[in-house]
Amino acid sequence: MPAIAFNRYYRYDDLTQILKALAEEHPDLLRLESIGKSHEGREVWLVTATKKAVNKKV
Repeated sequence: MPAIAFNRYYRYDDLTQILKALAEEHPDLLRLESIGKSHEGREVWLVTATKKAVNKKV
């Protein structure tokens, strides 16, 4: 997992790298998808956090 400092501002490229690493490391919990582009042409990221695996009672 990438080290995340909560006392600093992350630029777009750094934040994108962190989000991609977290989604790759936890595919059962996180989904990362682009929901469009900003006026500067950069992806606008949406992170969905949920537990995908659900235990079914039989």
